[in-house]
Amino acid sequence: MVFKEDGKMMVKDIARGYPADQVLKIGDQIISINGKAIPDEQVYQQEMNRLVMGDHLSLGIIRENKTLTIDLDFKERLTRDITLNYKGKRSLRSDGFEKVFVQDAAIPSDECGGPVFDSGGNFMGINIARHSRTATIILPLDVIKKSIAKMMDSAKS
Repeated sequence: MVFKEDGKMMVKDIARGYPADQVLKIGDQIISINGKAIPDEQVYQQEMNRLVMGDHLSLGIIRENKTLTIDLDFKERLTRDITLNYKGKRSLRSDGFEKVFVQDAAIPSDECGGPVFDSGGNFMGINIARHSRTATIILPLDVIKKSIAKMMDSAKS
């Protein structure tokens, strides 16, 4: 957990069993993530939400008045949680999206990308990720329309 204190982003707690547990210390100041300055919680959260399993993370920190760079690789944590031991697995990226909704659907993560319709046959969005054994993440129609409009505008330029 990182909080702003006296204008600095400070490590206040570290979740045990995660890669950061091995390299960060409570009281470390986070100054950058992958070269991007971290002035506040919002930027910190945005940068952390960009990361998915398999990504490399380079943290700039200040510890005991020394500037250090800590390199971490995001690896899937080993777990004994039986709800995560299912065929098809969770999508590598299933959170941190700006606007989505969730539906109950038991499909493999490699089958994401298809359209989603409501019971009346109306197109609601695109299935973009598998969140759990029985839930998938949907990119809603209004977000899709906005993205297509931006692409069309940039193609005209």
